[in-house]
Amino acid sequence: MKKITLLVSCFVAFTGLVHAQSSIADLPNVTNNPERTSPAPAAYFNNTHAVPQAEVEATGTSIFNPNQRIPFTGTYGDPNNNATAALVYDNGPVYNIPGPPAVSMLQDASLGMGTYGFGAQFANTNSMADDMVLTGDFDITSIDVYAYQTGSAPPTIDAVYLQVWDGDPSGGGTVVWGDLTTNILDITVSADAWRQLESAPGDTSREIQKVTANTAGLSLTAGTYWIEYSFGGTGASGPWAPPIVITGDPTTGNAMQNLAGVWGPAVDGGTSTPQGMPFQVYGDPVGGGGTACNEENPNDGTFENGFNCSSQAAFMTANDVTVAADESFTLENITASIFANGGISNVDVNYYDDAAGLPGTLIGSEASVTIDNQTVIGSNFGFDVNEVEMTVTPFEFTGQAGSPTTYWIELSVTDGGATGSVFWVVTSSTMVGNPTAQFDGGWTIADPAMDGVYNWEGQCDALSTADNTLAGFSFHPNPVTDVLSMKAASNIESVSIYNLLGQEVLRTQVDATTSDINLSGLTTGAYILKATVEGKTGTFKILKN
Repeated sequence: MKKITLLVSCFVAFTGLVHAQSSIADLPNVTNNPERTSPAPAAYFNNTHAVPQAEVEATGTSIFNPNQRIPFTGTYGDPNNNATAALVYDNGPVYNIPGPPAVSMLQDASLGMGTYGFGAQFANTNSMADDMVLTGDFDITSIDVYAYQTGSAPPTIDAVYLQVWDGDPSGGGTVVWGDLTTNILDITVSADAWRQLESAPGDTSREIQKVTANTAGLSLTAGTYWIEYSFGGTGASGPWAPPIVITGDPTTGNAMQNLAGVWGPAVDGGTSTPQGMPFQVYGDPVGGGGTACNEENPNDGTFENGFNCSSQAAFMTANDVTVAADESFTLENITASIFANGGISNVDVNYYDDAAGLPGTLIGSEASVTIDNQTVIGSNFGFDVNEVEMTVTPFEFTGQAGSPTTYWIELSVTDGGATGSVFWVVTSSTMVGNPTAQFDGGWTIADPAMDGVYNWEGQCDALSTADNTLAGFSFHPNPVTDVLSMKAASNIESVSIYNLLGQEVLRTQVDATTSDINLSGLTTGAYILKATVEGKTGTFKILKN
C-alpha cells in the first residue's frame, strides 16, 4: 500500500471556488447521511494401535515397523521476513502431478500402495494428526487441511475441528489451543485436484477439497507441535483425508490417526509404510498484525481549491483508496487538509465500494471519529487550512486475488461554528488513483484534474486463503447486524445460509452480480454462507450480531 494524501477540494465562495458555492444554493436538501512451553520432539510410534480406518484400493493387514525413521517432508517460512499472513509452514504436497487438473496419484501399480485416504469423520470421533516445526514465534491466522467425499462434488465439507498439541498426542503431549467440538471453518473450496489410482487414471469421483480453519487467537513460539483435525460433511462417504504424495516414495511422513480415542500410525494399506498429511499454516511473526502502510496524495502548499465536505451542506466529497492485489488494507488513521475557520469540531466517515470509478454502495460508516490533532498550516480564499489527524475504528477493505481493488472514503465535517463553510482541499499537482468525486444529486467527477489531499494509514495484510476464491466474490459487513451485501465479478447464482449444525436456515436465488440479503431474523452467532458463482461454490464463515 502506498502512502496517499487526500486533497479533496472544498467549494468556497471565492474566486477559485465560485462554482461550488453558487451551486449549493440551487441544490435540493440532500443530507450527508451520518450513518454515515517447551516443545516436545516428534513421536516414535509403538506397536499398540488400532488398525487404520482407511479407504483402500485393496484390503490387507497393515504391519508397522516402530523403528523406521520418518523423513521430514515439511518446509517452513522465514520468521525474519516482514511479510504478513505468509506461509509459515507447509507439511507436504497434496498432489504429485500438476494440473490442470492436478492429480494426487495413488501409486498402486509401481509401488503397491493401496490407501486412498484416512477416516477423519467427526461423527465417528475419528481424527488425523501430524507434526510441524516452527522456526520462530508466530500468530497463526489460518490452517489449510484437505479432505474428500467419494462421489460428492465440492464443497461438501461444512465443518472442521482442530486443536494443537505441544507434543506427541499419543503419549506426553498436551493440548495448547483449540478443541474438537468447535467448528472453526472459514471456507471450503475445491483444491482443483483428484485422488486417482495410477492403474486407473481419469477417475473424478474423489475431488479433493481445501478446508481453511480460522485460527484467530492462536500464537505459538518456536518448536515442534502436532495439528489434530476432524471433518464434518454433507456427502455420504467419509470425509476422508488424503495423505501426502511423493512420486516414487511410499513413505511420506509420520501422521497419526485417532479412532474413537485410540491412537495409531497412519500407514498405507498396501505397503505398510507411514504416511504424512498435507497441510499449510499461515500467520504473522509475533509483533506483526500486519505491515504498517499508507496511501498519500501530498499537500503541495498551494491550497488551490476545495470541494464542499460540510455536514451542513447538500454536497458530499469522497476520495478513493486502492488496495493492492492479493492484499487487504485495514484503515486506522486519516489525515486530511480542510478549509474552515474556527477549527474542526466533528468528522463522520463513510465508506463505499467502487461503481465504475465513482462511489457505489455504502459499506460502512463511523460517526464522530477521534480527532487527535489539528493544525493551521496555511490559508487561501479567506479560510484557514486545517491539517486534521484522525483515528478511526479499524475498518478492513478486502482486496482480491490478482488485481487491485478500489474503495472510496467520504468525510462529513462540521466546523467549530457550524457555519457550513467547510471544504476538502484538492490539488492538481499530483493524483493517486481517481480524481476526487463529489455528490451533487448523484456522484460525479467534478474536475478530472483535481485529487484530494489525504493520507490513509493502516495495516496491509496478504489475503488469507479464504479471501476472494470465487470470481471476485465479496461480502460485507462481517459481523453483520441486518443486511449482508454481496457482489462478484460474475453472476451470483444462489446463496444459502447454514447454522453450525448444518441446517439450512435461508436460501435465495440471486442471478445477479450484486445482492443484499436480510439476516435480521437470525439469532446471534456463527453461520456458514454458501455462494455459487458461475457454477463454482465457496463456503464462508459469517458472524451475526
